Amino acid sequence: MLKTFSTLLIFLCFMGQSSGQQQHVTARVYHDRNNNLQFDPGETPLEGIAVSTMGTIALTNRMGLATLPIEKQDIVYVIQPEGYSFQLQDNSVPAFYRLVYQEASPAHMKYPGIQSLWNINDTLDFPMIASVIAADTFKVQMIGDIQAPTKKEVEFFQEMIVPKLLQHPADFKICLGDIADNYLDIYPAIEGALKTMETPTYMVFGNHDINYLSKDEKDQATTYRRHFGPEYYAFNVGKTHFVVLNTVRYKGWNEKENRNGSYTGGLDSGQLEWLKQDLALVPHDHQVVLMAHIPLMKQFADTSSIQKVFDLLKDRENLLAIYGHVHQTGSWTHNADFLWPYQGQFEGLIAGAACGGWWVGPYGLDSIPDATCSDGTPPGFYLTTFEAGKYRKSFIAAANSIDEQLRISAPPAAISPDSVQQHWIYVNVFDGNEATLVNYRLNNGPVVQMEKVMEIDPFLLRNNHLRYNRDQWRPGLAPSTHLWKAPLPEGLPAGKHLLQATCQLSDGSVFTTNKVFEVLQH
Repeated sequence: MLKTFSTLLIFLCFMGQSSGQQQHVTARVYHDRNNNLQFDPGETPLEGIAVSTMGTIALTNRMGLATLPIEKQDIVYVIQPEGYSFQLQDNSVPAFYRLVYQEASPAHMKYPGIQSLWNINDTLDFPMIASVIAADTFKVQMIGDIQAPTKKEVEFFQEMIVPKLLQHPADFKICLGDIADNYLDIYPAIEGALKTMETPTYMVFGNHDINYLSKDEKDQATTYRRHFGPEYYAFNVGKTHFVVLNTVRYKGWNEKENRNGSYTGGLDSGQLEWLKQDLALVPHDHQVVLMAHIPLMKQFADTSSIQKVFDLLKDRENLLAIYGHVHQTGSWTHNADFLWPYQGQFEGLIAGAACGGWWVGPYGLDSIPDATCSDGTPPGFYLTTFEAGKYRKSFIAAANSIDEQLRISAPPAAISPDSVQQHWIYVNVFDGNEATLVNYRLNNGPVVQMEKVMEIDPFLLRNNHLRYNRDQWRPGLAPSTHLWKAPLPEGLPAGKHLLQATCQLSDGSVFTTNKVFEVLQH
């Protein structure tokens, strides 16, 4: 692997130019056939490749060159074209970017930003290699909030999530923000855990990745950039165009109260302009996949930002948005209720959280936490398969096998005979949505359909007194969007009863689970 390009911090000196004049940088993109990271005689410059700064996109000419204006603190990167990829840095992030800083990050930050400034030539080389990922079918692991505050939680991630990522391999993985939990010096430990899988890692910026001592959103991602590069960018795999957005807008350190400032969800005007340029280069028959931390949903982000992004997508026919942040799972088809009044098919997915419910207990062997999310979903991630412009998804639970996609959350293991009519059957289908069908059978009797409800999972209500993390903090509970309910039949006799629940997901896959409960004697 390459040395991490985060250490390649560039100071451009332009002789004969005044300090007030717009400065430019030239990038060269070429096919590095022998993988030696040098532009050798006979190697092919790549024409028509999109090269970007944080504000401008330009295409390379026949010499593989693109010249762009740059700001005092900027990043230059290549939008990975179909059929090509980059070598990996030490932290498994592709080497698609260069930090082009003429001014250091503010020195008052608790966690280091970009301080060192280097003098180099004004041409930035971007060696590319042929992609080994099949263009027509590929798999991606979508990993929600790792959110590790200390190395102990990184150990939990290594014990609970990494083995499952290895068991269900993919061509690359995407971490959907909140890699850290405010303590940004944890990044090296997380990078070490991720690179053990030896597949490319793409990062998303989250609200717990903010450098909170920054005075405004301009420097909020300075430490994140040092490790992972730009907080918004794009890349292509086959005919799927992935767009990583930064939906975190920090209001700056609260000087009055000397504490972390607040944030909102949305995009600034500069990022919206960049997105407009990016989408203008994407053929209309290509699938577009948005990835962000804070969902572009009206309960999480400002509606103006949502509408401006969606207006840029209104003529697209094949769209998918994948988010983190919520510590729940959920999937839907966009419509007017989601501020999408357009005709194109637009799917949405909230991908749960690797940390589940913020690494909360109860704790098992080796002090590994149960970490159930606030909607009753186990910690885990999504394995998504992209094929011919379509996608399939499977929720992979940290502690469960892939065919354990649901939980019978109620009734409990034992109920009194006088309370039978007060109990209900509840089934939580972790990847369920409006198209999911759920039924149950009691003692091998007839199949009974269940009703979808939006309530708090009874499993959580029974165990909430145990749901503390290592800081003795307990998160709240949230109504589940994937819970089904049916009354227990009348006249159940005392004794053991076998309850079987079956779900059919929207893709037609069927899963079943069983539970034995007892009606006690009088």
